[in-house]
Amino acid sequence: MSKDLVVTVTENDTPGLVLSPDTVTVAEAGSAPYTMRLASEPTATVIVTLSGMRSGVSIDTDGGTEGMQTSLRFTTADWKITRTVRVSATADDNISHEKVTLSHTIVGGGYGSLSKDLVVTVTDDDT
Repeated sequence: MSKDLVVTVTENDTPGLVLSPDTVTVAEAGSAPYTMRLASEPTATVIVTLSGMRSGVSIDTDGGTEGMQTSLRFTTADWKITRTVRVSATADDNISHEKVTLSHTIVGGGYGSLSKDLVVTVTDDDT
């Protein structure tokens, strides 16, 4: 007697963005890195766009390219590669620490339209 066995494989990887560390601290007139990677394999190209920068705080997703880039592209071939983003802060005259929330909007590749925030604390150099 033989019996057929039917096996169903269900994909349980949830689309998302992994940021490390969870928060970033950068000194005025300084910079600090953080990394990002996709949580699961996309079905097509995924674009991550960063926003929320304000006066005195900037980001760069590609230090090898002149200027400040504010987006990253992940493909089905390179989605596992961790990317580094650099946050920079300029010095100002006030004597308080500031918090900035950077938003990461993720679109495409079966990711729908997701968003993930990262809090950046800028420590004051005047205190």
